[in-house]
Amino acid sequence: MKLRTKITELEHVKASQKQTEKKLAKSEELYRLITENTGDVITLQDFSLQATYRYISPSMKDVAGYEPEELLGKSPFEFIHPDDKKRLFPILKNYINSKLRKFFTDKELPTTKRIEFRFKDKEGNWRNFQTTGNIV
Repeated sequence: MKLRTKITELEHVKASQKQTEKKLAKSEELYRLITENTGDVITLQDFSLQATYRYISPSMKDVAGYEPEELLGKSPFEFIHPDDKKRLFPILKNYINSKLRKFFTDKELPTTKRIEFRFKDKEGNWRNFQTTGNIV
C-alpha cells in the first residue's frame, strides 16, 4: 500500500512540474514577444567586475544602428558620453549600495530612477537616451 501511495504522490508531483514548466515556457514566450517587438530598447547588463551587455532588444538597430549582437559582452559605458559618465557613476554606486543594504539588513531604498544620457550611435553621433534602470 505504501508503495502505491508513493507512486501516486510522485505522479502528482510530476504532473504539477509539467504544468509549471508549461507556464514558464508561456511566460518566457510572452516576455520574448514583448521585448522583441517594442520600440524601446531593452537591455540587461551584468555588473560583476565590469558592466557588460547580456541582452539587447532588436529595437537597438532602429534606435542607434547597432545589431544587438554587436554590443553583447561590451560595456554600456563605452557608448556613453564622457560628461554623462561622471553623472551616472554616483547613481550606479547608490544602486549598488541599496542592494547591499537589502542583502545585509533586508531594508532596501528605492532604486528605480529615470536617467538621461547621451549614447553614441553606430555612425558616431550622440543620441539622447532615457532609461529607467534597476538592479535585480
